[in-house]
Amino acid sequence: MNVASIKTISDFLFYCRVPISFKSSIRVMRNEDIFFLGQYKEHNFIAEAWIEKEEKNKYSFYATWTFPTSKNRPFIMTFGTFHLFKKGVIQFEDDLSCVKNFSLVCRYIQLIIKKSPAEDKKFYFRSGMLPFLSGTWLDKNAICRRPRFDINNKKWVYYNYENYLPTQQLQAIVTAGIAVGAIPLERER
Repeated sequence: MNVASIKTISDFLFYCRVPISFKSSIRVMRNEDIFFLGQYKEHNFIAEAWIEKEEKNKYSFYATWTFPTSKNRPFIMTFGTFHLFKKGVIQFEDDLSCVKNFSLVCRYIQLIIKKSPAEDKKFYFRSGMLPFLSGTWLDKNAICRRPRFDINNKKWVYYNYENYLPTQQLQAIVTAGIAVGAIPLERER
């Protein structure tokens, strides 16, 4: 599939290689809601992709990739906006290269999810959610929109994801740059 052939939200999600079932949650998002397509963090590095609803029919998408996995794979920091109309028709406001980079980060995250061992996923499954916040829908107060069943207390709860909010993209790039030594911290004399 070519990025120029994306006409609907289903095409967009298929191009990003994320579950198509996410489209129903994205379509009914309220203003200032956040929908994670995935988030994976290590000490100084981050991989995350999310969609925010700004106003009626207007959404923004963001993706950050700061893992130094290959010399040919650069850090990615991308964002853009799109409008979502009836019947799932999508129209991007920005250059399609933003969409391509966004989908690339989504594909990397899906690969991480697929290749990660069961022990890493166990934390998420015990909480009743998909691994690495994939498909997590938050309101503007960082509270999950879908209730989860707490096995210990045997009741439905809404989790607070305040500690898992998206990292500012520039902060993620600078932190990773310092960690790999591309940004020196010492003063030149």
